[in-house]
Amino acid sequence: MKEVTERNKAVKLLLAKKFGQGAVSVTGGTGTAYGWCNIAIKTIDPCPFKQNEELCSYYCKEGYCKGNNMPLHGGWGNSARQLLDKEITDIAEKAIKGVVLDTYEMDRCTVSVKFV
Repeated sequence: MKEVTERNKAVKLLLAKKFGQGAVSVTGGTGTAYGWCNIAIKTIDPCPFKQNEELCSYYCKEGYCKGNNMPLHGGWGNSARQLLDKEITDIAEKAIKGVVLDTYEMDRCTVSVKFV
C-alpha cells in the first residue's frame, strides 16, 4: 500500500511542477482497481464560446469549431477543447513515463483533463 501512495505523491509532485500546484489531482483506485492511478488536470477552457459546460461543438454551427476554425468531423474531433486535451495528456504522459512509472504502471494510469 505504501508503494502506491508514494507513487501517487511522486506523480503529483512531478506534474504540479508542469501544470501548477492546485491544477493536479492524483488518486489511486480501491478494491479490484487497487494499484490503478487516476490523474486529473485542471486547465482554463480554451473555447471562447463555452456556455453551460456543453461541449464547445454544441455551439459551433456548420461543422466548424468557432474556437479554432477547424472542421468538427461530426462531433468533438478537432475542436479547441479536444486539441488542448490531447496536448495536455501527451505532456503528462511524457513527463511521468520512465521517471516515476514503468510501462506496466503507465498502462494502469488514466489522465483526464477538466476544463474550468
